[in-house]
Amino acid sequence: MTDLLTTLRLEDFAALKGQTLNVAMGDEVLTAEVLGARKIGGNTTRPDGGFAVDLRLMPHAPRQGIFPTTLPQGEVGLFMSPRRVVANGVEYEAIFN
Repeated sequence: MTDLLTTLRLEDFAALKGQTLNVAMGDEVLTAEVLGARKIGGNTTRPDGGFAVDLRLMPHAPRQGIFPTTLPQGEVGLFMSPRRVVANGVEYEAIFN
């Protein structure tokens, strides 16, 4: 899982915009819609720089943590922080630096 985390790029997530991923939160597996991916500033060792991925998960109690997420490339633990509650779910941000 760690190797995949270090090789993922903004383009990998940008290609998934509008698609869904499975995210395990405790005993539940929730569906997450990829809202988009964007470059961010900051100090990083990533060759193409840091980026953020915005996701919307179905309604649930917002929580922050590392959640196993199934991507086309495999499963990876993403550290996700809730940004806001919206009518149709909770929007999260995952940062890759």
